[in-house]
Amino acid sequence: MALTQIEKDSIRTFVKEQYLNGNWQKVDSFCHFGLSDPADALHDWKRGTPLVNNGTAHIPKDGREFNGSTSWIDSMYSPGLNGNNIDFGDVNVGVFIKKHSDSAGNETLLSAHVDTLILKLKKSSSQIRYSANGDAQDEELVLNADNFYSTDKQTLEEQYLRRDGLIIATSDITTFAVVANDNIEIGREVGGSDYFGGVMSAFVVSASVGFIHHFFSDAVRKLNGEIENQ
Repeated sequence: MALTQIEKDSIRTFVKEQYLNGNWQKVDSFCHFGLSDPADALHDWKRGTPLVNNGTAHIPKDGREFNGSTSWIDSMYSPGLNGNNIDFGDVNVGVFIKKHSDSAGNETLLSAHVDTLILKLKKSSSQIRYSANGDAQDEELVLNADNFYSTDKQTLEEQYLRRDGLIIATSDITTFAVVANDNIEIGREVGGSDYFGGVMSAFVVSASVGFIHHFFSDAVRKLNGEIENQ
């Protein structure tokens, strides 16, 4: 199945706008899981490589559905080995949550080496754990559907948790973690202990310095709508 014309036009518009505002040049990896063709929906737009699916279901127009117990996606992107625009003190990783389950267990949105790059939803205590090459921090937060969640850092000493590009939590880093050579795993903690249950529509890795976070988040939301409403 080929991309629809609406999808082709939307992709061109998205990339052009992000290039003109300087964001696209700072992206290392980006994937939109909701495209109509399953292969295209696991294609890294920036690197030109496919991501590896481990049991998620393709839902055209929405994204990839994770079952909360066994399914996850290998991004095929290692911060330590494949990092082009990122470095130890300048990194941004995030996912757009389309839907999520109401289970009470701990669920990981993405991770590399544990506590190096991690967005871990702890639903049992309404917290989200975040880390960007540093100490993992817990923030009281109820996860919402149709939101872009990310963690980033722009210096060595401070990291942020964002929702739709806006900072909602900040923490100091006192214990530095190594930059992971493991691939970022989407939808589970490295090693397979905590899995995500729900639907994701996008995944990104980029630099944070000079990256216009809210513009990117708004553009992904617009892209989602164009794909869904065709």
